[in-house]
Amino acid sequence: TTQASVCTDGTWSDYPTPPAAYPALTCTVQAPKACGTVPHEGTTTRTYYEQAAPEFGTTCKSELQTGKCFNGTLTFNGTYTAETCVVAPPASCEGTASGTKETRDRFEKASVAAGSNCRKQVQTRTCTNGKWSAWTGSYTELTCKVRGRDCSRGFGGGPDILDGESESRVRYEAPFPADTCKTETQTRLCTNGSFAAWNGTFKAVGCSPLPAPSTQVVSCRDPNNTEPKCREWTGTNLDGNRSSCFGTSVWDPTRGCPTEGTAIGKCTANFGNGPTSNFFYVPTTPPPGPACVLTFGTWTEL
Repeated sequence: TTQASVCTDGTWSDYPTPPAAYPALTCTVQAPKACGTVPHEGTTTRTYYEQAAPEFGTTCKSELQTGKCFNGTLTFNGTYTAETCVVAPPASCEGTASGTKETRDRFEKASVAAGSNCRKQVQTRTCTNGKWSAWTGSYTELTCKVRGRDCSRGFGGGPDILDGESESRVRYEAPFPADTCKTETQTRLCTNGSFAAWNGTFKAVGCSPLPAPSTQVVSCRDPNNTEPKCREWTGTNLDGNRSSCFGTSVWDPTRGCPTEGTAIGKCTANFGNGPTSNFFYVPTTPPPGPACVLTFGTWTEL
């Protein structure tokens, strides 16, 4: 600020006291500050990195940055912020060091026929940075044994059962129960060419529950476990057909033949005292349908 002094009768008046905002009587502009060894308006360079610890398998990405000094403040260009960079070591595979190779044995088949050899394959996999590679090879069985003789199920009985394995079947408590069919799953084991006995106690191959009582119908049921049969007559004066029901068959003047369960069809003809229908409950060879037509009967699927 500017202050004035007045000369009066040869004497200068005192200058006013400087205001608080301007306390200095003199002023000298300071020289600009340096930035360490870098002078004012001087420049320097440095190398910075994108990441301090990039993952294994990658590289350190660097950036050369230029810094300019202005009155003690050094300002750099660029965007990378890490002063150092060290690539991370490879990760382990659940405690197994990266680069480790494991081996295992696998077999082509779980079992081979008697006289054959088990084919083995040595498979490998490698740990790379925390991940296991896929196992080499194509065999998948953990073990393999040379079987004894397999068990034949006979002509038309299906493929052989391998030694050491079991086959299963379903059997029924009774072929013609009064209420519902009760089933039992049975198995038998093949051992070196011979089957063990079937387990379980049920014997009937087929099963069809008896129908409700009816009139003007009688039946003759043969509860054969291998192939249960039922013959039915309808009409009046049916008692004369009783002589046709013999052996182990059961004459029933109160019910017809069952049509549910394992019933597959009936062959109907008009012989004897009233129309006769022969019912079939399990598949037979030859099929009952064509055989029924050849005997001038009418085949009906159930």
